[in-house]
Amino acid sequence: RRAAPQTVRILNKEFDEYMEMYNNSVQMNIENSDWLYDRIPENLEGKLDYKDLTWDYMKAAYVQFGMIAAVSEKVKNILEELNVSKEEYTLKPIKIKDYDLTYYLMFVPFISDEEILLNNSDVRFKKKPDRKLPVETLEQVHEYDKRIDTFVFYKTMTLPKKFQARDIIYVPRATIRPHFSKRLIDAFEKNKVKGWEFFNYFESKLKF
Repeated sequence: RRAAPQTVRILNKEFDEYMEMYNNSVQMNIENSDWLYDRIPENLEGKLDYKDLTWDYMKAAYVQFGMIAAVSEKVKNILEELNVSKEEYTLKPIKIKDYDLTYYLMFVPFISDEEILLNNSDVRFKKKPDRKLPVETLEQVHEYDKRIDTFVFYKTMTLPKKFQARDIIYVPRATIRPHFSKRLIDAFEKNKVKGWEFFNYFESKLKF
């Protein structure tokens, strides 16, 4: 009967004002990505929705563009032990009200869908997944996606090889959630990260 098992409500008004000014669309997020996450206000404070301190990965119910979750120290340590590039994610500490506890807001910079190599990709209707769509431009993809009840997904999404070594890939106009590398998925499962689950519902297969 909950919208989410657990999540963190951000209490700082200046955080909301900052995001509204510099991060209120996908395009703005991409354009400001070089400095956006570095300038997020410090000394953030949050409140848990429920009195349960056992969660490690909490998909944010109070979302901002690029913010994929609030995570525990365990997740932070996994990312650091695997030496995941800091260019692929940013963690901002947030103190939890009423507890001596810190979580981290996890941001993932967006990759523009202009990077997608459409000629080697496979785009389909969600309601007709057996039908491959003839698309040559992003404009065609967006037009299909605007039609009533004809949302599209990338069964296969091909990106340039420069992204192949990444552990976290997020193309927001083409995917519902970020893609994680196998070694990151394996580490989450090995360490029993609570709250994280690998979904493959209408998700893209990545090629390079």
